[in-house]
Amino acid sequence: MVAFLFVLRKYRRQDSVNYSDDFISAAVVLGSLLIFRENERSVSQKLHWIDCYLRKRFSNASFNVIQIYKDVVDLGVDLTEYTNLANERLTIRQKIHLMEFLVRLGNTNGNINPRESELIFYLLTRLNLDLDDLDARIQDILIPGKKPEASTTKVRSHYFKILGVEESAGLQELKNAYRKLVKIYHPDNHGELDERERKEYVGKFLEIQQAYEILTAELNSQ
Repeated sequence: MVAFLFVLRKYRRQDSVNYSDDFISAAVVLGSLLIFRENERSVSQKLHWIDCYLRKRFSNASFNVIQIYKDVVDLGVDLTEYTNLANERLTIRQKIHLMEFLVRLGNTNGNINPRESELIFYLLTRLNLDLDDLDARIQDILIPGKKPEASTTKVRSHYFKILGVEESAGLQELKNAYRKLVKIYHPDNHGELDERERKEYVGKFLEIQQAYEILTAELNSQ
């Protein structure tokens, strides 16, 4: 099931005539993905930040941040389908606003960690945005004192490490590595997992999926 559609169907206000429902759903789903592997205290603090941020800007909207977070963690998210839906439903301005929201969310504790940076750069690509589309202050938060090219290269190298292949790997090698890892880490293949273990498997699976999607998309475009 696509978490984006699930969240929209479950939480959107039927009488809304503006874009706030789609934007709120995208913000909470992607925000949940950004923070769900952190410790319980940090997750709680950042969920509170999301709630305050959105309620300040969309005071008439109806949503439950904590419940959406739980649903996203339980369901997982197909990032390819999700970002395709986001591209269909959100304008360029809304997508830029969404990415700037995610950078601010990652920076609530004073810095953006490597995993958050990877996901943000990946989403920029999937939403057909460039780093230069973001406000200069947001760029400084995301890559303080570094050139975008250097940061992007570092992130790309990490994707190959996640899949356990060399940076010279071709499409077939990427596919073979992906299939092997999916068999190991897909949470549906481990019915005996408790809640904490399932959360860890979901996190690892999403990292594998993210790495595979962006590297294969890059090779297919060459």
